[in-house]
Amino acid sequence: MKKMTKKQMYLYGLPGLATLFTFTMFTTYGLYFFTDVVGLSGSFAGFIMTIGTVWDAITDPLVGMISDARDPQKGRRRPFLIAFAIPFGIVTWLLFTSWNFVETTQKIYFIVVAILFYTFQTLIDIPYTSLSGEVTNDYDTRSRLATIRTFWAIVGVALGSGIMAYTSFLAPFVGSIKNAWSVCFAIFGFICTISILLGWKVSKGYENQEDIIKEKVTFKDLLNGPLRNKAFLHLTAAFIFAILAQAVFLGVLVYYLTYNFI
Repeated sequence: MKKMTKKQMYLYGLPGLATLFTFTMFTTYGLYFFTDVVGLSGSFAGFIMTIGTVWDAITDPLVGMISDARDPQKGRRRPFLIAFAIPFGIVTWLLFTSWNFVETTQKIYFIVVAILFYTFQTLIDIPYTSLSGEVTNDYDTRSRLATIRTFWAIVGVALGSGIMAYTSFLAPFVGSIKNAWSVCFAIFGFICTISILLGWKVSKGYENQEDIIKEKVTFKDLLNGPLRNKAFLHLTAAFIFAILAQAVFLGVLVYYLTYNFI
């Protein structure tokens, strides 16, 4: 296998900015946007978040199976990046855009867009995460690629953490706070699309085309295997509670800071 240069490694890690950044932004600011910007009830806003999370849990293993089953000669991972880079950027924008529909239509709109967001996020993130195991056989290089991916995710979160300031500044120029959120996430969506396309381009020629799947894994296998692994179940439970605590903390923190310090 060819060896990536440092520049290529940093460019390869850019899709991590898109997937992890948008996921963090949605889990942190989604509730606030739905309730205080759009005007939906807190219970329905929470329902939208729940529907998206449940859908994400279903699609993750399915996309993994689809990606694994593809012909290596045609590419098992990279085609997902080029196919869904633009749709992912568009749905990132739509997720934080309110069209002033009537209430019922508004609710249906955000449920559909949330599902599409998690779908495209999965179609990018699962193959991209798996790609790092195919572009190199070296353990240290794989670890370095994972670190760079996390680095870009942190950069994205740092960039997005100023969303409240960005929207307040833009509101007078674009007509309303709703429009300001839409403009900000249109820019974020564009950045995400470019990041994914750069990762796709720089990984050309590195995806292993010789690994042939001889035994297909069924959805039943995905359920039975982990459920029999006690260590995996313990780790999964810990991970779920950690993510839950993080989501609750970040979601509440936005309201706390908004109504106590802004």
